[in-house]
Amino acid sequence: MTCNQAIPWLDCDSKMPRQIGIGIIGTGDIADMHASAYRTCKDARIVAVSDIDSALADKKKLLYGADASYTRYEDLLHDNKVGAVDICVRPNLHAQITVAAAEAGKDILVEKPMALTLHDCDEMISAAKRNNISLTVVHNQLFYPPHNEAKRLVDTELGKPIMLVTRLHKGSPIKGWRTDPKIGGGWLTEAGIHKIYLARYLMGEVKHVFCGLGKTTPDLLGEDIAVASMTFANGAYGCLCSNANGPYPLWDDRTEVIGTDGMIIINGVEDQIIPGPPILFYKDGKWIAYTRAKSYARRIDNRYEVEADYPNLWPGGDKLIPQFVASIVNNTEPVVSGEEGRRLMQIVLACHESARAGKIVNV
Repeated sequence: MTCNQAIPWLDCDSKMPRQIGIGIIGTGDIADMHASAYRTCKDARIVAVSDIDSALADKKKLLYGADASYTRYEDLLHDNKVGAVDICVRPNLHAQITVAAAEAGKDILVEKPMALTLHDCDEMISAAKRNNISLTVVHNQLFYPPHNEAKRLVDTELGKPIMLVTRLHKGSPIKGWRTDPKIGGGWLTEAGIHKIYLARYLMGEVKHVFCGLGKTTPDLLGEDIAVASMTFANGAYGCLCSNANGPYPLWDDRTEVIGTDGMIIINGVEDQIIPGPPILFYKDGKWIAYTRAKSYARRIDNRYEVEADYPNLWPGGDKLIPQFVASIVNNTEPVVSGEEGRRLMQIVLACHESARAGKIVNV
């Protein structure tokens, strides 16, 4: 990168890099989590926010310490202080805002699901490549330390992977746009997607899916029950069992992996239905219970300790947003590329196709 490119986060007079100006588009609850992570990044600062609710935009401007607030995302994209955008709006708007941001020369972080159709995913990827900007998709649970430790165990201790079982059970009904598939709702697309990319991360590429979707109340627009079986390219099997209308305040998002030499239980992400160790590992006839590290910044010092506090999933030097910022500063590949986001949506859409047709679908 050179000074004549007029990059908004490069001080061409002093030849010293400044902080990347971040513009957050959409200032709901998820934006607050993103904002907490940017506070840990010495190379980035939130300079602008945008939300169709002007009062909310003004409130979040003050909360995040931004310089400007807008009700139109187009105005934020014209702000010369903004070098990268963080898109936290409803999924049906991801594609149009991403393409506009790419055309404006802004690097991009976009929430999951990347988009609702493969055509939209392709448009986003194409716009990013055409304008030589970075496009990163928020698959944040790939950066949860117990998942990273589980991946290490799968690769080094578990023998041949046989089966993965993951669950996502919620103790209150989904509401608002999250019920509407046209906006990005439906429990599988809106929330179960985390478990699908986790399954792929731990077990490898998905080859086939067979899925059933249902509703606990008939007037729902989208599903709140999802059961998806997966066949992986390595011959292993997986199952996602999920519902969003259990008894309040239920939250169960455990994952288990079984191999020829051992078994792993990841005891929840956002909460633990059964309080206990963040990881249980079975091998050679005995269980090993991991203890919790005391700080998110602490690395795994040995195989029996891991940081596992969900609020710390976002900040810290090895989490998604700090790595997003680092990829811009260092001009390296996105930590979760647009192609990865597209592949995930291909699997999710195949699950919907399977549920409609009642058959196994190749992916």
